[in-house]
Amino acid sequence: LVFERIWLYILKKQDIVITLTNELKKFYEKKVNLNINTIYNGRNLNNTNNEIELNDLEFINNIKSNYKIIGSHCLLTKRKGSQQIIRSLVFLEDYALIIIGNGQELDNLKKISEDLSVSDRCFFIGYKQNAVSFLKYFDLYVMSSYSEGFPLGLLEAGLNKLPIVCSDIPIFRELFTEKEVCFFELDNISNLAKSVELCFANKEQLSRAIYHLINEKYSVKKMVNKYMELYYSKL
Repeated sequence: LVFERIWLYILKKQDIVITLTNELKKFYEKKVNLNINTIYNGRNLNNTNNEIELNDLEFINNIKSNYKIIGSHCLLTKRKGSQQIIRSLVFLEDYALIIIGNGQELDNLKKISEDLSVSDRCFFIGYKQNAVSFLKYFDLYVMSSYSEGFPLGLLEAGLNKLPIVCSDIPIFRELFTEKEVCFFELDNISNLAKSVELCFANKEQLSRAIYHLINEKYSVKKMVNKYMELYYSKL
C-alpha cells in the first residue's frame, strides 16, 4: 500500500503514462487522474531464432515419436498456473508436456506430476537461453496464467505458427479472439483438456490466424511507430 502511493505520486509528475493494455489503463484510471495511452508490446524473432543443440533435438524427437507435444515456457510461479496443464494430462493420454523454465514452483510441479502418475509424460528441461528456438518443435502451446501484464511468450509461440490455448482472462480476451486462440476456464481442468483437443483439431486454421494477427498488430515496427507518433505529438 505504501509503495502504491509512492508509485502513483511519481506517475502524476509525468506528462504521459503508457500502459501495455487497456485493462491496465482502466486500473490506473480508477486510481488517479492521468494522461494515459495504451501501446501494445511488439515481438520479432529475427535475432532469437537459433537452432537448439543436437541432444535437445533428439530428446524432443523421441517424445514426438510417441506423443503430441504441448509446450510452455515461463518463469515457474503460481501466477503462471502451470499446474493446470500438468493436471490436464490425466485427460490427454496422447499428449506429453515440455516445460521450459525454472522458478519457485518447480519442485511442487514435479510432485504434482508424480502424484498424478503423469511424470513419464511431463518433462521439465529447465532454463534455456534460446527457449524461443524450442517452440517450433511443439505441436501446440498453452499459456495458463491467472494474470498477465503482456504475454510476450504467447506472441513468440504465435510467430512460430503454433496453435495456442490460453486461459480465459481479460488481457487475453482484449488481445485475441476465438478465431486465433482457444480459451479455457481457469481451474476447469476438463475444459482445458477439451480446449487442447479442439486446438489441435483446428491447428492449421488457428496457427495461420495467430501468425497473421501478431504480424499485423503486435510487431516491433508497430510498437515503435506508436511510440514515435506519441512523442512527436508532444514536441
